[in-house]
Amino acid sequence: MCRGAVLVLVIGAAGCVGNIDQKAPNPPGVDLAVSECKDIEASPGTRELQRLTSRELDRTVVAVLGDSTHAYLARLAVSDELISTRRRYFRAQSGTPVWAEASVLAAEEVSLGVAAQAQFTDCTGGDERACARQLIERTGRKLWRRTLTTGEVDVVLASYDAARVEGTHVDGIQTVVMTLLASPDFFFFQAAPIDARPTGTVLAERLASVLWQQGPDETLLDAAENGSLDTPEGFGAQVERMLGDPRADETFANFLSHWLAPEKVATIEASLAQAARSTALYPGFKAPGAGADGLAYSQALTAFLQSEARVSNGTFEGLMLSKKMGVNEAVARNLGLAAVTSGVELRDVDDARRAGVLGQPAVLTAFGRFEASDPVHRGVFLLRHALCNDVPPPDANVNTALPPAEDFPTTRSRFVSATVNTQCAGCHSLINPLGFAWENFDAVGKFRTQEGVTAVDATANLPTNPRADVDGLADLARVLAADPTVRSCLARQFSAWALRRQVDDQQFCAVRPHADGFYEPAGPISSLVKAVLASDAFRAPSTPVEVTP
Repeated sequence: MCRGAVLVLVIGAAGCVGNIDQKAPNPPGVDLAVSECKDIEASPGTRELQRLTSRELDRTVVAVLGDSTHAYLARLAVSDELISTRRRYFRAQSGTPVWAEASVLAAEEVSLGVAAQAQFTDCTGGDERACARQLIERTGRKLWRRTLTTGEVDVVLASYDAARVEGTHVDGIQTVVMTLLASPDFFFFQAAPIDARPTGTVLAERLASVLWQQGPDETLLDAAENGSLDTPEGFGAQVERMLGDPRADETFANFLSHWLAPEKVATIEASLAQAARSTALYPGFKAPGAGADGLAYSQALTAFLQSEARVSNGTFEGLMLSKKMGVNEAVARNLGLAAVTSGVELRDVDDARRAGVLGQPAVLTAFGRFEASDPVHRGVFLLRHALCNDVPPPDANVNTALPPAEDFPTTRSRFVSATVNTQCAGCHSLINPLGFAWENFDAVGKFRTQEGVTAVDATANLPTNPRADVDGLADLARVLAADPTVRSCLARQFSAWALRRQVDDQQFCAVRPHADGFYEPAGPISSLVKAVLASDAFRAPSTPVEVTP
């Protein structure tokens, strides 16, 4: 019997990809050079007709209607289908009765808020019906991400007329907004013609989804409808404009929050919302609930990502090796740092062994245990999400109970004892070194050199290719930042996230030839984003499917 610390993530030895001395010849995520892609027939695939995610719906409504209720995010988030927690891409499904009811309630909340805003209900011309028509044309174009036909405007206007029979102009406007929000044209992406590349507003809404996670703004819609977006020059100009917008940084930070998330949760924020710590060992750490420290940590991480992983001028090295840390009141209190006046500050790190995104307290805490650090969860995360080396759950007969902590002087020695058994050693020879390199950081992300009365050992021989000896997290980050397989792994995961489908070698080879800039030593993050947008995979036609509104 093997006493492992991995819980549902313990790895049965028979399921490992690769071994301690040599990687498998072509594991998932192996770096595919452009030359290697010549031997693989690139296939852009097709795109299934999909619904916008709750985040995209929410951000669109906020941008167009000034909504402050975030009703779509609150009511529909659970309906977003996270196809793979490992590959981290969404495919919003067709509507179910539960989803339909939730969407109607969300539309009602938002429309009531709109009806209370004079900018939507005032009619200076005196002809209230004409004002309603203008609102439908103007607002409908932004919500449906295209210009409405005359017939469509008439249909929505009929809902205004019906509401006016026994109500006021304000009642009519509320009904109009609710009608626009309840339509499949609001929820679903437009379908590109079968066997044809998307153009016009179909291309515009895909572009806005990848870069901003919301509907197109008026500038992008104008470019789509006047034909300039369909030209290489016009498309490139819009990409550059949108990448320079803060919304692009927010979107990439959102992707990274999914890339960083532990298994079985959608985002690192969801993981941190559940972060509980021993009150005896960590008395200052606020438990899950209102004002929880885990969520405050998430806000500090977001500030770091939006600063150090900017799409406009950020680099992969900056993400991995930055000497900045997001610090707010919770981080400062738990790590014993100088107090923060308000909000989040970006500060130089306070020790030499903390580096980049892996050294942010939120990441260290998300992969921590109730009473201690968690080298196995930390190692599994890196094996899966930094090296794209897939590892399955343990066999059902594997005992995952840890031996008592009081029997061991350090967390490291406890985990070594739990995984030394032959049944576990094959995979843990890959997992443990990656996790042990984080051991200078406890379960709330605080740097330490001692665990109890024993010196912390953060040395490790990493199962990279070639293998590398490291001492601590900063060394670990340096090795990973220089490994092209890690860069390729992130590129593959971003491609799947942006394209909303699994990306195999064929489809990644539709992206990889455009991504040379990202693979350069100081390659910008924007090169990766542009590579996806330049690929045939991004412009794949839609798969005809029956949509249930």
